[in-house]
Amino acid sequence: MNKNELIKQYQEFCTETGIAPAYVTLGAGGSLLMFGLRESTADLDLSLPQALFEALREQAPGETQEPGFGLIVHWNDVVDLHLENDDPETEMVEGVKVWTLAYTLKRKLGWNRETDQRDIAAITAELGLA
Repeated sequence: MNKNELIKQYQEFCTETGIAPAYVTLGAGGSLLMFGLRESTADLDLSLPQALFEALREQAPGETQEPGFGLIVHWNDVVDLHLENDDPETEMVEGVKVWTLAYTLKRKLGWNRETDQRDIAAITAELGLA
């Protein structure tokens, strides 16, 4: 999905669940899309505080446990929910609460998967760290 589609999906999730954007953090590839460092993303990885995460987990159709990522709740075909288990650095971009580029870089370096390497290079260049 492109940036406009992502914003629409984010807004629809917030409206459907009644959760204010201040409590719904978009991370990973979606945050890079919002900053213009990607042209598209396959899904929305949304982090929620524990009480909200647990409440929505009970309503979701499925979930998986993934090494390095923990429990992922599949809200629908494009929205995956994650427990916000630390205090991420965030900012609002066009009405969407996203990880900062510095925080995204920190997480991507921690995962350090082959698929993260392009993103790490793009963030590093954007932040002037290359």
